[in-house]
Amino acid sequence: LYLVSTFISNRLTTNKSLCKTLMQGILGYGLFALGLKYLTIKKKQHQAQ
Repeated sequence: LYLVSTFISNRLTTNKSLCKTLMQGILGYGLFALGLKYLTIKKKQHQAQ
């Protein structure tokens, strides 16, 4: 029983860290995409002037 509970808790912690990494990756990608969009808009505005 102890081994099973340890195993489950270990799985939960690894899943938590995995979710954390995934969230950080998504956030990083989102920020990158937003920055890229912003830069292209600025470029277009600059070319229009």
